[in-house]
Amino acid sequence: MEHITISKFTFDTIIESVEDMSRVLNKVDYDLDPSDPKNIEHCPAYAVGYSKTTIDLILYNLNTIIQENKS
Repeated sequence: MEHITISKFTFDTIIESVEDMSRVLNKVDYDLDPSDPKNIEHCPAYAVGYSKTTIDLILYNLNTIIQENKS
């Protein structure tokens, strides 16, 4: 198994992103009115969009780490 090197800052940033995504997903409330602007952060669509963006960023960061370790 090949090992890679990652800074603590980068590792912590990735962990923080996953924790934030988990918090957003846990706030989803299917019983709230999604058309009410005060409920936006509790709507499934918001959670999906936030999660997709977070996963894309995490994957980008991980792929960058892989490329940097090949050098």
